[in-house]
Amino acid sequence: MIKLEDLDDFLSKGKQWFSTTLNSIGDAVIATDKLGNIEFMNPIAESLTGWKQEKSTGKPIETIFNIINEETRKSVENPVSRVLREGTVIGLGNYTVLIAKNGKEIPIANSAAPIKDDKGSIIGTILIFQDITERRRMENALRERMKELNAFYKLSEILGDPDITIRTLMQKIVEMIPKSMQYPEITCARIKFRDQEFKTKNFQETKWVLKKDIMVKGELKGSFEILYLKEKPDIDEGPFLKEERALLNALSERIGKIAERMEVEQKLKESKEKEYREAYNRAEFYKDLFTHDINNILQNILSGMEISEMYIGDPKKLEKLKEINSIIKNQVNRGAKLVSNIRKLSKLEENEISIKKIEICSILEKSITYIKNSYQDRDMNIQVDSISERLY
Repeated sequence: MIKLEDLDDFLSKGKQWFSTTLNSIGDAVIATDKLGNIEFMNPIAESLTGWKQEKSTGKPIETIFNIINEETRKSVENPVSRVLREGTVIGLGNYTVLIAKNGKEIPIANSAAPIKDDKGSIIGTILIFQDITERRRMENALRERMKELNAFYKLSEILGDPDITIRTLMQKIVEMIPKSMQYPEITCARIKFRDQEFKTKNFQETKWVLKKDIMVKGELKGSFEILYLKEKPDIDEGPFLKEERALLNALSERIGKIAERMEVEQKLKESKEKEYREAYNRAEFYKDLFTHDINNILQNILSGMEISEMYIGDPKKLEKLKEINSIIKNQVNRGAKLVSNIRKLSKLEENEISIKKIEICSILEKSITYIKNSYQDRDMNIQVDSISERLY
């Protein structure tokens, strides 16, 4: 015959085992009775909701587990209520937000299931949920990155029209912006460029604005603004995401470069001098060569760093490390000289080239003198037939 005290001890041990198990689970866990009143919360549930178990026991689940839809901001039916009504496992959608006791909003994934006795009657529920803030951040970042890529793809399509004008280009850019923002239905945009203005049909001045200057050849030529027509919760920069700021900055820089290129192309079309076009093409050709050299330099530096990492910690390789360090330093100096030359070539594009006659014999004389002074330690003999006649 089982003694009453033995049965109480068995039940007590079973309850302790149940509590220990739920406390060790990595997710937040809340258990309720058949009326939806809280009977148990593990530490993670306490942390996310902001409620301690001793203050929560006996309270309705809705009081502690307050959830809304992230997009509509409307209350969502508590999954425990549905479990008690339908008797099945319930999982909520991806856009559920838990409102903690202190008002903090936490995106969560959750599910609830009935607890049944041996007769199949519901005697309570078990609610399991987890904080998915980091996952949501990564999803949002990926989504915003896709919007950014789509924006640049759309821009490339616009630029595919060889006859497009600056005016048409600017207007199409402002019209494509709303689709790239997190709240496209309340987004408007405006570009001011030189003495012209381009904006979406719904444009209004508001206090929720992102702005970036448009620079052409280092000079301020306009601005690009993206605005929200209604107030939204603050995120990174007011209601705007940092990814949206990055998109605006990138587009503004691209607009400046496109405008610069289109202006140069227009000058080429209007120019009657063949030499101007040839000079422009030469500059482009040399820039391509320098780009190739820069890539080679960077590859050499990267290779040197990788080899250095292999040799670090080996005293026998000290001399080899010094040699590699010298190579890297030489490559950096080489890169600096290339960049300097590119800047000089850029000036050729900015200034119209005037052609005039020059007397080349004096230049030749100066060159010979320079070479001799540069190699004084060498036995050098330079012979010139005659430079007495002036040549142009």
